[in-house]
Amino acid sequence: MDFGLFETIRAEQGKIIYFAEHINRLLDSARRLNFPCAYSQDKLKKLVLQAVRKSSTKDTYVKLTLWNSPEGKVVSVISKAYQPPSQKKYAAGFKAVVSPYRQTDPFLAGLKTTSRLLCQLSLEYARKMNSDEAIILNPRGNITEGSKSSLFFVYKNEIFTPSLECGCLAGIT
Repeated sequence: MDFGLFETIRAEQGKIIYFAEHINRLLDSARRLNFPCAYSQDKLKKLVLQAVRKSSTKDTYVKLTLWNSPEGKVVSVISKAYQPPSQKKYAAGFKAVVSPYRQTDPFLAGLKTTSRLLCQLSLEYARKMNSDEAIILNPRGNITEGSKSSLFFVYKNEIFTPSLECGCLAGIT
């Protein structure tokens, strides 16, 4: 039971942000991998809301994990306080580097799994390079994701993301 799918869901002032989109992405991934999930969307939402209510702050991240289990009943919910970057950090800006590691596993491409070695190695590389984030590419050099974030850019009030065919995780925003 060491492999799972997860979503990191944000709550602001106790209100869950994009809950349906997160749960749909989790359940779509579960269907893709033939993971059974014995919980309904309503039950999953109740579990997340409980974690938000138990949190010491109303601005929270909740990590909802569906673990690989024949019964499909193994779910874990962990919450932690949301710590936004400081105003000083926003003013200074964020730095990103391209990771030397590539997303080469078609099995994991486009999934948010507990198998995070690629992201961990990429983030460690970014930190060694005095950067905040590592941009991960596929073998063709296409952007797939950040080591700890989804990537998009805004141009003329339109949001652009990497193509799903590149192996990126479908973003929620």
